[in-house]
Amino acid sequence: MIYVEDDFSLTVPPGGALITLQSPDSATPSRPQLNSSTKPDCLATLDDAIWSEFIDQLSSTLKGWMAPFKVATPILIVAVVAAVILLLCGIFAKLDMVLVAIGCAALVGVGVAASFAGSSCSQSRNISIDKQLHDLCEGLNSAVGGAVAVQYHKASPVVKHGNKRQVRLYRYISFAPADPETQITQITQMTTVEALDVDAQQATIPGTNAES
Repeated sequence: MIYVEDDFSLTVPPGGALITLQSPDSATPSRPQLNSSTKPDCLATLDDAIWSEFIDQLSSTLKGWMAPFKVATPILIVAVVAAVILLLCGIFAKLDMVLVAIGCAALVGVGVAASFAGSSCSQSRNISIDKQLHDLCEGLNSAVGGAVAVQYHKASPVVKHGNKRQVRLYRYISFAPADPETQITQITQMTTVEALDVDAQQATIPGTNAES
C-alpha cells in the first residue's frame, strides 16, 4: 500500500524524523530528489552498512523519475516547428496551399498524440517508481524489526492562493519510533512463541519411524 493522503501532517512522534523527497512549496512540481542522507537518531542501532545500502538504492530509484511535461513539451514543440517550416516552404515554393495546410495539420496532430503518449508513459513509469520506493521502505522496516515504523508517503495537499485552490504533490519518508507498549507486546509474543517451540522440542520422542 502506498500512502496517498489529501490531509497530512508534517509532525512525527518525539524522536522521529522526515526525509522530504518532493516539496509542495513550488507551483511547478519539482523532481523528487534525496536532499539528505543522514541517518535519523531513531535508527541509531541500525547497522551503517544497511543504511548506506538503503540510501544508495533510494538515490538510484529517484534518478529514474520522469517529469511528464518535460517529456510532452519537446515533442509538441518539434511538431509545431516542423509544421511552420512546411508552411514556409509551401509559400516560397508556391505549392498547393491546401495540401500544405493538410500536411501542417497532420504534423501538429501527430505531435499532440505523441506528446500525450509520452506523458502517459512517464506517468506510468513514475507510478512504478512510487511502488519501488514503498518496497524499499518496507525492506528497511524488516531490517529494524518493528522498532521504528518507516513509511513512504505520497500526499496531495490543496494550497489556497486567494480564491484559487491548487493541488500540490508532496513525497516524503517518515521514521516514527514504535510505541513502547507495542514493542513490549511484540517481545512478549516472540518470547511466547519461543517457549512453545522449546516445549514442542522437549515433547518430541526420539526414535525411528515405524515401517508399515
